This record gives sequence, C-alpha cells and structure tokens, in this order.
Amino acid sequence: MDELSQLAIKYDTDKGPHGTYHAYTVRYDKLLRDMRGTARSVLEIGVMNGASLRMWRDYFPNAEIHGLDIDDCSKHIVSGDRITVHCGDAGNRWTLRELAHHHGPFDLVVDDGSHNLDHMRLAFDELYDQTRGILIIEDVHLEWFGAALLADTVPKGGQPEVLISRTADNRAAYIWDRRGK
Repeated sequence: MDELSQLAIKYDTDKGPHGTYHAYTVRYDKLLRDMRGTARSVLEIGVMNGASLRMWRDYFPNAEIHGLDIDDCSKHIVSGDRITVHCGDAGNRWTLRELAHHHGPFDLVVDDGSHNLDHMRLAFDELYDQTRGILIIEDVHLEWFGAALLADTVPKGGQPEVLISRTADNRAAYIWDRRGK
C-alpha cells in the first residue's frame, strides 16, 4: 500500500482507501510523490478534526501545513509542529487573498470545505494563480454542479483530471496540475 494511504488510515481521514471512504489517496500518492521533499507550503480548506492536516504534515516533511476553517478553531487541533489552523470563511474572497498573500504560493491546495458551488468557484478563482503545484477541489457532487464548475474553471485552468470517489454518492475530486506552468 502506498505511503499516503497508510497515513490516511493512521489518522483516519476520509481521503483514504479504508472502509467506505473516498480512496483519493491512492491517486494522490502517484500525483504528489515527486514533490514530497520539495513542497514548502500546503493549504487545506476544511479542517474538521485535523486528521488530513496531520497526514499532509507527515507526507510532506519540509512543508508548512495551513488549514482554513470557519468553525470554532478551539474544536480543532492545536497549531504547531508545522501546522497552522487559520479561522476564516473560505466563502470570503478577502480571507483567501490574505491567506495566499501571507503563506502562498502553495505547492498543494485541497478544497475540502463547504462543498458549496459558489465557495468552490471562489477558491478556484482566488487560489489557482497562487498554486505552483497541484490544486484539488474535493467532493464535487457531479449531478448537482460538476458541469457548472467545469464551465467556470476550464477556460482558465484547462480540463482537470476527474477522480471519481469510491463512495456511492456520485462525488469526484477535480485536479489541476500547475507544475511547470
């Protein structure tokens, strides 16, 4: 089993291949493996319990890991050991701009936040140019707004790779690879 999937299982994040989870990490490991030692800044929107922040910290040994969440950060992991949790609204353009200004450009951005179409569009609009590596929008409900998100993002970012989730709820992760662009 690949190392990222092992870390997902260790920290019990829903990105991993175990149980009824999405199994995104199997593909992510192949995509991210060559930047493990060089990544310096990672941003994940949507923190929940901090499991995936710990996974990213262990996977990228030289990166500062940033999490953004609107919920009360006292419920989340304590910042430290290369992890900083920022309290803010990912549906607010200025929050995303400030985060990118102070901590970007990012080698990896993962939007696993509200799963609201307007928020996904905003994250793409504000963070695409602040990403020098990979930008991922997770859990795109294909039947609800997959086509709408593509219509908005393809002109700027090109056709993303679409990784279908293993869950039965017709979700996917959209992946844009910005390396070398």
